[in-house]
Amino acid sequence: MRNKGFVFCLRLVLGLLGAISACNATMAENQLQNIYDATKDFSENASNIFQQLKSEDANIEYLWSQINRFEQASKPHYLLQLSKCLLVNNQIDSIPSILDNCIPGFETQDCTLGIAYCYFYKGEVSSRQYHPEEVITFFEKANMLFIKEANYNRAFLATMYIAIYFTQNGNYPYAKNYFSKTEAIANQYPINELYCEMLKLNFANYYFKICDYVSALHYYKKIEEARLQQGDELKLARIKNNMAMAYLNIDRLDSAETKLTEALRLREKNNDSIGVASSLMNLFNLNLRRKDASKAISVEKRIQKLILQNPHVATDYLLSLSYNRLRLFHLTNQSELADEELDVYKDLKDSLNEVAFSDKLIDLQKSIEIEDRDQNIALLQKEEALNKAVVAKQRQLIIFGVSLIVMLIVLGYLMNRQRLNLISSESNLQKHKNKIEQINEELKVSNQAKDRILSIIGHDLRGPIGSLKELTELYKGLNDFDKQDFQNLLEAASAASNGSYFLLENLLTWANSQKGQIEFNPSQCLVLPLAIQCVQVSQAQKNTFKYNIPDDLIITADVNMLSTILRNLISNAVKFSPDNSCITISAKQNELETQVCVEDEGTGMGAEQAIRLFEKKETFFIQDKAGVKGTGLGLILCKEFVEQHKGSIAASSSLNKGTKVWFTIPCNIISDKETEPTQVVASAIN
Repeated sequence: MRNKGFVFCLRLVLGLLGAISACNATMAENQLQNIYDATKDFSENASNIFQQLKSEDANIEYLWSQINRFEQASKPHYLLQLSKCLLVNNQIDSIPSILDNCIPGFETQDCTLGIAYCYFYKGEVSSRQYHPEEVITFFEKANMLFIKEANYNRAFLATMYIAIYFTQNGNYPYAKNYFSKTEAIANQYPINELYCEMLKLNFANYYFKICDYVSALHYYKKIEEARLQQGDELKLARIKNNMAMAYLNIDRLDSAETKLTEALRLREKNNDSIGVASSLMNLFNLNLRRKDASKAISVEKRIQKLILQNPHVATDYLLSLSYNRLRLFHLTNQSELADEELDVYKDLKDSLNEVAFSDKLIDLQKSIEIEDRDQNIALLQKEEALNKAVVAKQRQLIIFGVSLIVMLIVLGYLMNRQRLNLISSESNLQKHKNKIEQINEELKVSNQAKDRILSIIGHDLRGPIGSLKELTELYKGLNDFDKQDFQNLLEAASAASNGSYFLLENLLTWANSQKGQIEFNPSQCLVLPLAIQCVQVSQAQKNTFKYNIPDDLIITADVNMLSTILRNLISNAVKFSPDNSCITISAKQNELETQVCVEDEGTGMGAEQAIRLFEKKETFFIQDKAGVKGTGLGLILCKEFVEQHKGSIAASSSLNKGTKVWFTIPCNIISDKETEPTQVVASAIN
């Protein structure tokens, strides 16, 4: 018995385990499987996921909950294809929120194509919800991203959909603009022929709607040629019918009859009964317009025969036929038949009016139902008021208790806010303290820099002034000396005095700029004469200069500042260049800015030193190495004056290969008053 009981229990346990396993398997089968493959490209994954979701027979909430189980990499791809499925089924209400969840995921993956599709589908939803501004915004964003990803067909469709939307809603100027943009994309990029044919057809329909039938025919003819090659006779028949209507509107009745006859033949060949009826009615109308009674009668008989074969003809079609029959009877002077047909026409029109009246009755019935519902709501409100009166006392007790709790909560909130304010105040005090320490450090560095520059200036001034003193003493001590020796002494004295003057002038200019006493007055001036003048001032007689500056190049700048910049750059080039070397001054201009460059063949410097030359003011003059030629104060002025023009300055150099310094001045500097180009007079330098 024990063994039998043990076996029974074992079987029971195994049966339960099997049932649980089967249940788990069933649940696993019902769950959506993640088929996203990171090794495949975006388009292949999109196609596979779309087919999978399209085959699912679950509601959107279930699918969304299943997708949320997936890892972050696959979520945006599934949500995008879910939006596409909903768009196909015209279930658009939840699409925007789904796509808003897609975009951050694609941005994290740097998947531009996925973001483009999100905006594309958002544009489609906006077009169905009649939001024109969103239609433009989303489709244009999609167009830009598709072009970035070289998906030109989708970029083409995004722009064309905007044009179609505005055509359908009667905003023809916007439609024309976006049709032109779509045509420009087709001319610039390789676009699928089918899409190009869609553009031509929609462009033709646009022109038809604005009554520009000649332009519409231009595009219809192109489509007719394409469909003749494709061999799709039903599509060809529709185009021929459209062409006939365009011809009819410009009174080319023979051409209209030819196209209608061709369209009718193709539709009869392909058993398109609706198309045949439409073409026959158009032919009937055409012959009445031409007052050709015999042909009109012939076509009318064919229409009557077609109606007998298809008894369920729309009332509006019968109304159009009756109206044209009235015209025919008046054309053939059959007044009795015209009177009879008039009764038929009235009956048909009355039947349409009855349909409209029945719709009004339905609306009236709905309004009555709404009124009854409002009365019921009023009764329920009265009952609710009675119930409220019954529980009023209980509410008073509840309100008292709740008020007490609220007071405690408010008190706690105020205490917590006070604590947070104290923490915030301490944090602000610490920030101010750190800021003051930073400012003190900057002032310390600035004072050190000024002390250093004054020290270097004193050193540089001592040299040339000492030379002048020694030369003066030498003049006094020499009673008889050669003329050439005298000339040499004068040249040395001149060089020493010029160096001192140039240094003092830079120092004065820099001091005034620091005090804000230099006014910025931009005006137009010719660059070449100004460059030549600056070269003459530098008195560089042992170097040659080359000018690559157009004679008519005009720059808008403060002439005094620009002269100081050029003079300092030329002086530096001369200072660090060997004798008989060439210094090149060049300038070029584009729509945005003018670039001026000074290039020498001197000793140069390291590339890293050249890059850091204009990073900080201190690097201009705080030098640790001995034997530095000058203070570098000129470069400080150059940087400050260029930046006052909203421009930039930089340098490049290599050891023993020379240095190249250039600066740019924007072209959009606006002067306070219009002036003629400043004429700088300078003599030619060989």
